[in-house]
Amino acid sequence: MMKINYKHVLQHLGAIMVVMLVVGCAAPQGVANFDEAMRSTAQISEQDGDYSTAASRYEKLLKTNPTDITANLGYARNLRYMGENYKAITYLKKTSWLKNGDFKFILELAKAKIASGEAASALKRLIAVEKSNSQNWELHGTMAIAYDMMSDYATAQDHYKSALALSDNNPSISNNMALSLAQSGDLDGAVAILLDAMTKGRKTDKMRQNLAMLYGIQGKTDKAEALLRLDIDKEAVRNNLRFYSKLRGETQ
Repeated sequence: MMKINYKHVLQHLGAIMVVMLVVGCAAPQGVANFDEAMRSTAQISEQDGDYSTAASRYEKLLKTNPTDITANLGYARNLRYMGENYKAITYLKKTSWLKNGDFKFILELAKAKIASGEAASALKRLIAVEKSNSQNWELHGTMAIAYDMMSDYATAQDHYKSALALSDNNPSISNNMALSLAQSGDLDGAVAILLDAMTKGRKTDKMRQNLAMLYGIQGKTDKAEALLRLDIDKEAVRNNLRFYSKLRGETQ
């Protein structure tokens, strides 16, 4: 069976980390208007991929309402999206919610640790709360990514299956499980996961890119090219196909 070079795959596609939205706290009317304005602009910036602005807006919100859970999580999350993983970790460790064992903060800390390459440390945190949060699909999805990073693909795939059972046809989980199967050498299984998810109406550009990569590694260049042309220009298509050829050579 072929085994994918994990480092190259992640550099090409990136690990998918899910976004969590929670409800904020109440505040006096004058402050509430400001808070809602900051919260709204922060969420819009985050949705647009402007994580620096989102983090800045959440930080301003925290100055008027330091106990706002949404702002605390949002600030840490967007630091992570910016690649400021250690800053996010340091910030989260100072929060009272983490110290008191709040699951949402433990999960966000684990994601930041995974993003910084500390998969074993992240798993230690998540395993400690797994039993009491066994019905949370994000827990399983995050644990799966950590196990993938540690090359324990069988355990990772068990957690992906648990996540999908709780969040049917979740595109992020389907994408990550496909990459996990590919890394463990099951290219056919990886392709099948993505095709199944796409036929159920949850097509995304990330799914197409993943599927194109898998077809490219399998040597099915025509199929890979057809998918790539749906999202990128001709020059980018040629570059991707060359990259797939290189990956194919490394797996043989």
